[in-house]
Amino acid sequence: MSVRPSHPIDLQPILEETLRAVVQGEGTERGLLYLASPDRGGLEIAATLGFDPETLELVPHLRAGGGISGT
Repeated sequence: MSVRPSHPIDLQPILEETLRAVVQGEGTERGLLYLASPDRGGLEIAATLGFDPETLELVPHLRAGGGISGT
């Protein structure tokens, strides 16, 4: 059974809280959460923690089959 909400859900706070929980659970200081972007054929940053804007400009989009450290 599926349930459709009667109003739009703001996904951003959920993504940010999820990332905070993962970062805390892993004992790290920073994290990136990417979501699939079928239109662009890769991944787009959806939430960040602990990164400065200059660093985020380096990896805003990851193409399919790629990664931050390469393929």
